[in-house]
Amino acid sequence: MAGVTGEPGLAAYCGTKHFVVGFTQALHRELAPLGIGVTMVLPGVINTELSAGAKVARWANRISRAEPEDVAATILDGVRTGKPRAVVPSALGALLRAMSVLPDRAKFAVAHALRFDQLASGADPAARAAYHRRIAQ
Repeated sequence: MAGVTGEPGLAAYCGTKHFVVGFTQALHRELAPLGIGVTMVLPGVINTELSAGAKVARWANRISRAEPEDVAATILDGVRTGKPRAVVPSALGALLRAMSVLPDRAKFAVAHALRFDQLASGADPAARAAYHRRIAQ
């Protein structure tokens, strides 16, 4: 399903993410008795070509952006500790936990203020051009 820009829209992004979250949680519970760990990693906006042009509110960059090395360190920590869930950056995890207890209207208002509702479809196409050229090859 395409958004207004022709790129995947918010519904497609959220539907896919809900599947991955539910699948990973179920896999974690099923495999834990066998001694097999499964950690779900929920990255914010990671500074790569894929996130180029993402329009996060400037004030929210500190709590939502991270470097690829931060993701790698979080994955290693998840494997070592057996955590079922890891959020990068960790400040984003605290925000997501706080938002989860809000009523939907307030949750949507916070997401809009952070511009999280535009991440999947609101990126600047010119800033993402290098990414699209590379994946087209």
